[in-house]
Amino acid sequence: MKKVVIALAIVLLAGVIAVLVITNRPARKVDDVTGIPVNARVLFQEFSTDETKANQTYLNKAVQVNGTISVADTNQEGVPFVVLQTDDMMSGVMCTMREKKFPGKTGDSVVLKGFCSGFVGDVKLTDCIISQ
Repeated sequence: MKKVVIALAIVLLAGVIAVLVITNRPARKVDDVTGIPVNARVLFQEFSTDETKANQTYLNKAVQVNGTISVADTNQEGVPFVVLQTDDMMSGVMCTMREKKFPGKTGDSVVLKGFCSGFVGDVKLTDCIISQ
């Protein structure tokens, strides 16, 4: 019985340590990672053609996307976002900016880097910064 209590205590302690390590690790920053370079039209085409394969390539990874701004606006929280043009008139690559400034205006060519969070009508990139 004493061995069972000791074993349970060790397992519980290991669980608590694991939770503390996971919750206290620093957040990933897109600045610290090299982005997968891709054009906005190509990125959108890959997701609309084969979402499963595109998810394996881009989902939760840093992506450095270049394209032309078709929309520059702010969301409900006042955070700026831009939509980069694709061959689909109704959809694009939506890039939510980290800082409260726009990378340009409609018609400007830009290169942005952010984390790909998936495809829901638009390809979504979050935590975007202007990339060189």
